[in-house]
Amino acid sequence: MRRGLTLIELLVYFAVLVLVTALAVPAFMGSYKRYKEDALVQNLEKNMRFAQYRAIMEGKAYALQYHGTEQNYQFLREERRSESARNIDWLPVQELWGKTRKIAAGYSFSFRGNNKIYFLPDGTVSESSLAVRAGSETVATFFLGRTLLGVDIKRKGALAYAA
Repeated sequence: MRRGLTLIELLVYFAVLVLVTALAVPAFMGSYKRYKEDALVQNLEKNMRFAQYRAIMEGKAYALQYHGTEQNYQFLREERRSESARNIDWLPVQELWGKTRKIAAGYSFSFRGNNKIYFLPDGTVSESSLAVRAGSETVATFFLGRTLLGVDIKRKGALAYAA
């Protein structure tokens, strides 16, 4: 009765193990990249909808401000110094949803105008679109303001859908 494995059997076992690992790691990395993209797009959509909702409910404008050099974005709230004054201060939102959010390395936002989107109390939005980019490739494009609290998103290689 034979006990144990021969050296050749061990080498074949390890060769198969290395081959399976070599095939699985690239597939996992692609899935992880897609997960990061999905998380970025979903969080951005959720927070933009919430900013628009808050602007309508509170009667104050909100803004999404993007800092390209720092790779982050945050939400600001309109604060008037007095009812008669035209001077407006934009203060960072202190609630948890308004915290500064870091964007994963290699991703950026692309606006048509400046690096802000204003969510106004009447439900309108100042920008018509926002693109999320991974390097030179557009991962998703947000089309804003078509419907109240609505955001249309076109993902790369997908048809546009209303979210």
